[in-house]
Amino acid sequence: MLDATEVLLAFLLLGGVAAFLTRKSKSKRKSLRRKPFTRRRYARKSCWIKNTWRLRQTHGLYGKVLRTMRTDPKMFESYFRMTYDQFQLLLSMVKPHLTKESHRALNPGIRLAITLRYLASGMSQKDVALNFLVGFTTASNVIRETLGVLWHVLSPKYLPEPDTDMWLKTARLNMDRYQVPLCCGFVDGKHVKCRNLPHHGTQLFNYKKEYSLVLLAVCDANCKILAVDIGQYGSISDGGTLKNSEFGKKLFSGTLGMPGTTFLPDTQIPFEYYFIGDEAFPLHKHIQRPYGGKFLSFEKRVYNARLSRGRSSIERCFGIMCATWRILLNRIDGNESTIEGIIQACVTLHNFLIVEKQKNSQTERSSKRNHKSYNSVTEKENKSKKQYNTARDALKVWFNVINVIPWINMKVRQGKM
Repeated sequence: MLDATEVLLAFLLLGGVAAFLTRKSKSKRKSLRRKPFTRRRYARKSCWIKNTWRLRQTHGLYGKVLRTMRTDPKMFESYFRMTYDQFQLLLSMVKPHLTKESHRALNPGIRLAITLRYLASGMSQKDVALNFLVGFTTASNVIRETLGVLWHVLSPKYLPEPDTDMWLKTARLNMDRYQVPLCCGFVDGKHVKCRNLPHHGTQLFNYKKEYSLVLLAVCDANCKILAVDIGQYGSISDGGTLKNSEFGKKLFSGTLGMPGTTFLPDTQIPFEYYFIGDEAFPLHKHIQRPYGGKFLSFEKRVYNARLSRGRSSIERCFGIMCATWRILLNRIDGNESTIEGIIQACVTLHNFLIVEKQKNSQTERSSKRNHKSYNSVTEKENKSKKQYNTARDALKVWFNVINVIPWINMKVRQGKM
């Protein structure tokens, strides 16, 4: 028999064990419950702006350039790729779109200067930010925003939608400069190097063993770009790029606004207005390309030399644009929209400089040829390849019989062209 003390101790022991188990089960149920959301606390900034960035107005590159290079036009032009007057004109055009209400925001002048220097030098955004004494994220956001503003503001004026009058004007200019009749422009593609974008696989891998996006452009004899298509993958050929582009779709469907069929000068041979491309482009009634092969007749070699002479404009156009905006020579790191924005800004700035230099030039090249108006004939749709070859042969005869350039024929005979 247990006495009263032992019974009391047993009850106390059982009660303690029961209380411990109950408390443990309650704590386990509480741990399974969803914890309430609490906002993460960030450390307070020690300063709103770094002391280094505070010296932007006195020690920054923008203040120094405007103070010292304003009196040296050549140095200013080599730094920003444009004269001081052209910089001020461009600034007046984009200033309404770059002005911010905050007193801490960068003024439109330094925003434009950062973007132009980034495009002209080919430096990284971090290096440009250190030169102008601005934050790294600030420089990235400023460049991205200014690129879009440049395309939005400049493209309607300096890269308008082509129409029939513009094609006719370009054809007269090309005839005066290169003696190629009814040519509305010169077309070619350029690969802009970039890093491989996510989820693209080998679509950007081109024949040069690099990743790139394609810039397809049409220019005139003055190296001014008339139409562009940006963003085709580097693995696609020039012919495929033209076919997939909006320009190519309008060209092949007949909705590009090309002039109607007319006659070759000084003949009664009906002919279509056309563009000149290299051997990578398909032969079409609106596209003329050189004869392929090695052992060609003298007439075909003359034809190829005349086309190559005109097609040098698009090569010089790309060369001038890349030499001016050197970011196109480097591999661009960024997403697809950023790369396209950089190319768009370079194209519009290229046209901006060409047009403004032509306006400011005192002596313009005068035309020594009389412009003749040719009677138009009705256009007939015939998409057979035989007809395209016949048109090319007719142009070959025109180059060799009707419009002969002796020095070109002499160089072809000597094997120099």
